[in-house]
Amino acid sequence: MSYDDGSVYSAWAWYYDGNGWGYLFDAGGSCDITAVLLHFYPGWPYPGGTTYGIKVLDESSGFPSTELLYESGIPGEQGKWNFHEFTQGIFDPDGKFFIFYIQEGSYPDCFGLSEDKAQEDPGPDWWCNGSTYGQGFPRNDFLLRAGLNGAQPKIEEDQNVDVAWFGFPTITDGSFNLSLAIDKPGRLIISTYDHTGRLVARFKRELNPLTKTMSIDLTHLPSGVYFLRLETPTRTVTNRIIIVH
Repeated sequence: MSYDDGSVYSAWAWYYDGNGWGYLFDAGGSCDITAVLLHFYPGWPYPGGTTYGIKVLDESSGFPSTELLYESGIPGEQGKWNFHEFTQGIFDPDGKFFIFYIQEGSYPDCFGLSEDKAQEDPGPDWWCNGSTYGQGFPRNDFLLRAGLNGAQPKIEEDQNVDVAWFGFPTITDGSFNLSLAIDKPGRLIISTYDHTGRLVARFKRELNPLTKTMSIDLTHLPSGVYFLRLETPTRTVTNRIIIVH
């Protein structure tokens, strides 16, 4: 299970040992959590780390609860996908669980957890500091994947549209046309956030170089200030829009 698109765009490293990032996963039913797959950024930080930790926690009302597993001292390598199979699988009856990457070593003697170029996860990521957990903020997705029922998570990449130029109004009633100049066909990801950074709308469109405009309908959103983010493999554009009904 994963949220990322497989591309490596940037990375995150904490200043101090014991911090980490994680995600809530929902398998849709009972499952065995058996492995994790994650990617560490090439050449950064320098000199980098040698080991990392993984935590698996149960979910309760959308929040991390009982710690089901904590493995530390796992050998890792920069610039590649790192697959780690747990010593013993963890049975989860409802299939809702959290996986956290735990940084071992303070910056720069640590790994940088890679991020992709677009937010695929509809919810927030979660941070970890020891036994304290909290919600993060809208950002690109970490390359952190869960392996279920003995299967290794897949390593694959989405091919998104390459757009050279965007144009859209700053004040609108929520219904408007997005102007485009497209270099090659593919998928464009469009995300809308409110003023608090909460994701309120998100969709993907398959486009080609003949596409010059695209209709956007955000009329279901109340009047206010929003941020529209358009994402491709080569660039991310974020502009403020004001919806007035």
